[in-house]
Amino acid sequence: MKVQVILSTIVLILINFTLTNAAVEWSLMRPAIDKAVLPCPEDYSPCYCGDYPTFGLYVVCELVSIEAIVSVFNRTTGSDIFWLQLRPLPDLSTRGVNIPADLLNGKRARAIDLYCPSVVSGDLYRLSIDTYALTSSEDLIEYFYILGCDLSQQTDFNFLTGFNKLMNLYLYGSTNIQAFQNLPALPNMVTLSINQCTGLDSIEFPAQSLPKLQQVYMTDNQLDDLSASNILASINSSTSVDTVVVFSLAYNNLTRIPDELVLFSQLNDLSLSGNRLPFISSSSLALPSPRIQRLALTNVSLNTIEPGALKANVVLADLTRNNLTQFESLVFQPMLEGMITLNGSLSIDSNPFECDCTLAWLIRDNRNLLSVVHGATCSNSTRFEQLNPNGFSECL
Repeated sequence: MKVQVILSTIVLILINFTLTNAAVEWSLMRPAIDKAVLPCPEDYSPCYCGDYPTFGLYVVCELVSIEAIVSVFNRTTGSDIFWLQLRPLPDLSTRGVNIPADLLNGKRARAIDLYCPSVVSGDLYRLSIDTYALTSSEDLIEYFYILGCDLSQQTDFNFLTGFNKLMNLYLYGSTNIQAFQNLPALPNMVTLSINQCTGLDSIEFPAQSLPKLQQVYMTDNQLDDLSASNILASINSSTSVDTVVVFSLAYNNLTRIPDELVLFSQLNDLSLSGNRLPFISSSSLALPSPRIQRLALTNVSLNTIEPGALKANVVLADLTRNNLTQFESLVFQPMLEGMITLNGSLSIDSNPFECDCTLAWLIRDNRNLLSVVHGATCSNSTRFEQLNPNGFSECL
């Protein structure tokens, strides 16, 4: 899909990527900017520059050579940039994008997006970042993104050394990211998002470099049960086991809910959607947090849930597009009663439920709970709220 990002009346960037939940997570993470924009005090051509009154300079170098980017920052005098977007022209002879030392000539950026040029087919362009490429930003940068690059030429992430204010690190649509395992200490990073990447399944996860993680998104990275377990075990061995609040392992290749998740003491937002999880045991979702704000298990081929698996402390649960046929009281009633108190809801459309006497507990005896059940239908497409309680009068 082609997405148009309009920066001004004369500048248009075309970004190609596949829209998934990962893209949604990315948009939630990016620093917000105001709509009002003023001309920049200096000429940044061939790059685009806008001056946002609330935040500062927003510089975009779209398909500009590395040499031209270096020249721009050599001649301009503005010391701080709020947001810098780079999509350099590649070296076509090597299919490489090489970021040199001191790219910004001592200038600093709070947020940096580094895109590799889009490819219609074939391998991505290879990205290589000098260890000292972005050192001038180390005491300011809070957001760093790499999108659509092949990182096979990169042996480490030492270009982030000293980035003690970095809060968000985002890797999207990139291949061969094994260099990520050699990550320097990032003591204040709270959000790690690695989505639609390859190579994550074959590394030793650098959890000790990330002591304060709060949000972890690992969506659509082809992780299997073993690789996901290894990553979670690494985080469990770090202090982040007591700081992570949000975790997404959506759209991977999981066949079971990882045992390690129940060790995260503060985890209250969990997404496992898009995996293949036909069975949920009574203990697999026993997260210790007193309130689970969100539990996402959409499209996981789910057909069996053990009683006790869904707790009364879940606020929002999404079980849409599964294979559930029984809406049993022992499975659902405790959670639904909790949702009444917590002002929560259960989304459960696109499941072929059998609407027989097993539903009498809900339709006849606890009809008030229907207010928190959204989208539930019988296998004949009758909605739960359309069922007449009198039709269950002879049920035990």
